[in-house]
Amino acid sequence: MQARNFYYLNDAVKLITEKTNQTYSTDDLIALGINGKLSLSISASNWHVEYLDKKINFQFNDYCGIDSATLKAAIKSFHNGSSIFFAPAIPVRTIDLQKHSIYNNFEFTVLFPASDESCPFSITDLVIKDVFLNDFIDEYIPITDKLIAAECSDTDMSAPTTKHTNIFKKNMTGTWDIKFDNLESITMPEYMGFNYIKQLLMNQKKEISAITLNSIYSAAKASESPPTYSEIISEGLGSSKTIQNYELSIDNKAVDQYKKEVIKLLGDIEEAQEYNDIETESSLRQKLDFIQTEIYKNTSNTGKPKNINAAEKKIKDAVSRSIRNAISKLHAKYPILADHLTAHISTGKECTYTPKTDILWKFD
Repeated sequence: MQARNFYYLNDAVKLITEKTNQTYSTDDLIALGINGKLSLSISASNWHVEYLDKKINFQFNDYCGIDSATLKAAIKSFHNGSSIFFAPAIPVRTIDLQKHSIYNNFEFTVLFPASDESCPFSITDLVIKDVFLNDFIDEYIPITDKLIAAECSDTDMSAPTTKHTNIFKKNMTGTWDIKFDNLESITMPEYMGFNYIKQLLMNQKKEISAITLNSIYSAAKASESPPTYSEIISEGLGSSKTIQNYELSIDNKAVDQYKKEVIKLLGDIEEAQEYNDIETESSLRQKLDFIQTEIYKNTSNTGKPKNINAAEKKIKDAVSRSIRNAISKLHAKYPILADHLTAHISTGKECTYTPKTDILWKFD
């Protein structure tokens, strides 16, 4: 059963098998969730929750996130014989809470159980958002593996049949001239993924990290002469300069201190309201807004400090999506080349173009 834009774990493993011809179990998906490689959620039903900032209590029937520590504790409890586990905190997209008159500037809002046992869930309530499931398939299962299940013959129809010059050239106007397998050339508009594909075509059978591909594209936009893969590597632009703005800014201890301060400020605000001390309440709310902003800027939606690994994943996912999108656009105009690229380009942390035989490409 598919729940809105979410898959229950049993349906998720079926989808993975259908798309990749590889077998996964629900335990495998849970283990990936605990290890931070797959984002799981909970399908909540009749939970009684409260929003501490405004002392709002209501019944919650929706989806919420679950961090790896809570997931690990829940699974341990299930394995020890318990049928339910009680969620200690409920991170929810703020936009989904507007129907409860909850508004703020944060992407996620954390709700809390109205009582210790008001938010129960079982292992069958775990779900995966469709976009996270598809990203997992693209990230951890190479494209070439996925195609094995779909191939119906031993003939490689995606490789060029004759030796000739193939063209993948970006023009000064930003458009792309493309020619493959002795077919007529076409002109395509600019898609970011074409820039990544070009670097892979220029470096056949070499692994290039997604971060390096992103660095090449970023450097190309900032200069008239795009750098080569070798120049990027020699200048050390393949990692640190791309993700330097994502360095760990606060640690777990600081997050805990922030959260304790939030609870204290909420109590002080309530006391100021009781005494009708408007000035003090205003000052306390300014402090509360500042701390909540700092927490939001420096933590993920699970409440953990943002770090380099999160930045790397964000870049890797963006590069993979751009390549897939560009190939999809190409398929409508030049399906034989799109099929060839799909068969021989792998994306993920490392990206490669590995045709069965070397292919001559012209780039200028």
